[in-house]
Amino acid sequence: MTYHLENSIFMTGEPKIKDWHNPFNYSEGMSLGMINWDGRLSQVIFPALEKIPVEKRAVVLDAGCGTGMIGLKAIETGSKFVYFIEHDAQMIKVLKNVLPKLLKPHQYKIIGSDLEKLKPEWFDNGIPQVVTSELFGPTLFDEGYVSVVAAIKKLFPRAVFIPETFAQDIFLTDVDYSYPIWPQSAEGQSTLEHYKFLHHSKGWNTIEGNFYPEEKTKVGVIKFKTANQVFKNAVEFKHQGKEQLVYIQSYVTSHGYKSNQALFGFYLPKSAQEITYKVEISLATETLYRPLLTKVEL
Repeated sequence: MTYHLENSIFMTGEPKIKDWHNPFNYSEGMSLGMINWDGRLSQVIFPALEKIPVEKRAVVLDAGCGTGMIGLKAIETGSKFVYFIEHDAQMIKVLKNVLPKLLKPHQYKIIGSDLEKLKPEWFDNGIPQVVTSELFGPTLFDEGYVSVVAAIKKLFPRAVFIPETFAQDIFLTDVDYSYPIWPQSAEGQSTLEHYKFLHHSKGWNTIEGNFYPEEKTKVGVIKFKTANQVFKNAVEFKHQGKEQLVYIQSYVTSHGYKSNQALFGFYLPKSAQEITYKVEISLATETLYRPLLTKVEL
């Protein structure tokens, strides 16, 4: 028996040709669907891919393909050839075991490489017209996608990327001391202090609970466009008076489709003086491209 890592279910068996998109296990103990988030696939990547005419996506590059779900979807919906690019040795082993059972040899090529070290001679089955990827994590830019796009664009400047745009809407709002974030109890007070510590002292933290943008003031947008590689990676705003929260809603868009990702933010203590803050996506690898909150010295 092998582990199915999605929803903690145990399953066995090999994949069926027509059901590649369902979470099956393989002999290596890896699940076809285990590292893919259904929302981002069904809400953006798959519909955007199918919206592009087949003749304009005949050759696809699945960047950081993992178990290859996006590339398989491309072939299923009419693409002629897919380059499956993966760096992880275990994932490559899965691909080599699974893809021959689902595709014909002339439909794909597996390339084991870092995405920033690709060589043009490897792409001997046509120039990729579309580049697809799930290389975005909880804080959107934390898997280094900006530098990956730059590297691939250098090789294939006319390629279209899915997703097209990565963005974070920045909102400012009052602190809500009601459920679910601020429980009214002795334990709740401890939770509150810990929350402040995480947001103010440690930099950022995921915010649990519902998000209602209509109840908040939008102060700016952080945005990266793959088409022209323009990256507006910082937003400045002013704060004075009572304590507030900075909410950051991450999302991706492509060909008219949108998928919200994680919601996170910062705690701002009350201040008698006006303070200018800056939310910035650091481009330094040691910060993992996470958002940083700093005071702007005027």
